[in-house]
Amino acid sequence: QMCIRDRNPLAGKMRTFDWHQNYDKLVEYFVQYKITPGKLVTILGCGNSKLGEDMNDNGFSSITCVDWSSVVIERMMDRCSARSGLIWLNMDVTDKAEMSAAIPDDSQDVVVDKALFDCMMSSEKSTDQIVAMLQEVQRILHQGGVYFLVTHGSKDSRMWYLKHAKLKPWNVQEDQSEEDNVPKIEMDPLSLDSRARAEGSHKVFVCTFS
Repeated sequence: QMCIRDRNPLAGKMRTFDWHQNYDKLVEYFVQYKITPGKLVTILGCGNSKLGEDMNDNGFSSITCVDWSSVVIERMMDRCSARSGLIWLNMDVTDKAEMSAAIPDDSQDVVVDKALFDCMMSSEKSTDQIVAMLQEVQRILHQGGVYFLVTHGSKDSRMWYLKHAKLKPWNVQEDQSEEDNVPKIEMDPLSLDSRARAEGSHKVFVCTFS
């Protein structure tokens, strides 16, 4: 359902935080995979990420931000109340009926997922939930559409899901990594200490219908 702004005294005070990289780290990959202004974009599991705002600032004018938390969606709507081009939806991304009512089949150019997949990995019945989410991704993407996944996971573990038998065949692009042919982005430290250093990296998987 689409949330309606209320008069919460905390409205507009939502602070943002980006798990799994921010726009500045991702923009070169967006350009590489033709995720450019003018495209219709859905961000799944948007939370209080600033990604939608940053994309909006850089020319994207049709961005649908989806999250299961009504509190987060309401407060992000208030935070972004002066903006146009951002739609905020409170939905369960595994609920086909709910998703179908809000986002039509074959309607999106891009679906961005930069924390949701990994979060769902820790849930009960994670396989069923992730496959249900990916089926919704495939439903809303049109031919040639892009699913852009940023993840901590290994190539083998993520490919098992991305090529699951219940999904339609799609092309999983893998490049830019000498180790396993999957792009990697160095992680920012999850600390307020400016001297902190990060360890590890995220991987990027890009899936398209040819």
